[in-house]
Amino acid sequence: PSSGLRQHAGQRHHLPRRWPKSPSCIKTETGPPHGVRPIFLTEYAKSAVLAVTGPLDAATAIVPHGVDDRFRSASASQRTGGVRGVPPTFVYVSPFEPYKHQQKVMQAASAVRQRGLDIKMRFVGPAGKSFGDFEARRQEIDPAGTFVEVVKGVPFSDMPSIYHRADIFLFASSCENMPNILLEAMAAGLPIICSRMGPMPEVLGDAGRYFDPESAESIEAAMYEMATSSSMQMEMAQAAHERAKPFTWARCAHETFDFLAHVARKQETIQKFSKFPPETQKAPLSPA
Repeated sequence: PSSGLRQHAGQRHHLPRRWPKSPSCIKTETGPPHGVRPIFLTEYAKSAVLAVTGPLDAATAIVPHGVDDRFRSASASQRTGGVRGVPPTFVYVSPFEPYKHQQKVMQAASAVRQRGLDIKMRFVGPAGKSFGDFEARRQEIDPAGTFVEVVKGVPFSDMPSIYHRADIFLFASSCENMPNILLEAMAAGLPIICSRMGPMPEVLGDAGRYFDPESAESIEAAMYEMATSSSMQMEMAQAAHERAKPFTWARCAHETFDFLAHVARKQETIQKFSKFPPETQKAPLSPA
């Protein structure tokens, strides 16, 4: 099974339910329950789990998710007319949850506008735990709805068009395991500014401009820099588009079944060996 790990500064790790939460799991000789061979989605997830469990006496693999081909498009530098929005429209796709920091993003967008750049900020995602607080803050920052747009209830089949109509993608999450939304934006060929926390740098690499998602000032700086540089937009769009190419569901399936086959072969060898009498399992004697 994929490890459903989420980690955030000051937040405890969340292990799969079958694993004990007692202190004994911190240092263990046997690792996960018998028969479990963890498949992690990112190196970040694996490292975070091992920091809690200690070394696992079991085969493991890192197999990232893929991205639906419907999200893939030519990068911004390949589109007719190049970068389209001047000033641009930023889009942030994510449910409204505290660790997604939509309020910080809205505050940063307002600060960018106060610097004379007439950007738009579009939030797309279902209402979650922090949506009420977000709406209250939006009434203070943008009561007339001049630059903040909220789009809820978008079917998955319509999501590719959300990305393809945007100019710059923003991802401000601080708590992820495998950020599929980030992969979708990369495949869509958008220039990206992104949280530097969690596995995001592992997934995006050098194909984006990073910021501290818990700092409105840091988000503002990244937004302003990307919005005012068409060359950076085209460069980052091309880089993100290229980096997304290996993330396919075919690759995910292939690597998953390869790992399962490896585990099965190893287990079969162990079972065959265990059928021999104990004395035959000892190392052979050196010839006289």
